[in-house]
Amino acid sequence: MIEKITHVPIVVSDQDRALKFYTEVVGLEKRADYGLPGKGR
Repeated sequence: MIEKITHVPIVVSDQDRALKFYTEVVGLEKRADYGLPGKGR
């Protein structure tokens, strides 16, 4: 039985749009945002 989930990867084509959806519509909390300098997240 799964007792706890800490990370779930979700592949999207537009990261800014997905972030807005998951935080504003679904109500999830953004806790971190990782990316490489000069590249996308």
